[in-house]
Amino acid sequence: MTIKKFEGFSKFLSSFLLLSGIISLLNIGFILFIFITRSEGSVINSPVPTFTIFKAQMNDASTNTKLLSGLVTGILVLLVYFYIFLKGSHFFKRLSQGQTPFSLENYKTLKEIGLVLSVTSFITPLLYSLI
Repeated sequence: MTIKKFEGFSKFLSSFLLLSGIISLLNIGFILFIFITRSEGSVINSPVPTFTIFKAQMNDASTNTKLLSGLVTGILVLLVYFYIFLKGSHFFKRLSQGQTPFSLENYKTLKEIGLVLSVTSFITPLLYSLI
């Protein structure tokens, strides 16, 4: 692969990851819109769930509690995806501008992405287990 093809492909990947990040943000807005305007009434009229870890072990959670915990977990996961897509987009943008992948700035970006993915892989199952 020549340098020009690599830079062009890096530019394409940068744009693709930026678009994926924007779609993640739009999904958050869509989820909030659906949650607020759902057919069972708005969130304001819904009873406030009293959901704790100890209650989850004793009895089944109510529907509102499941919806709220799923909403919070889904939004957190989509925010992590947005961050990863944004950092990846910046990484490939720098590559398309001719920087080497071994520069200090690119190293720090890849390190952040790896750290976020590692932490997310441990925290996400814990959040899903609370639902």
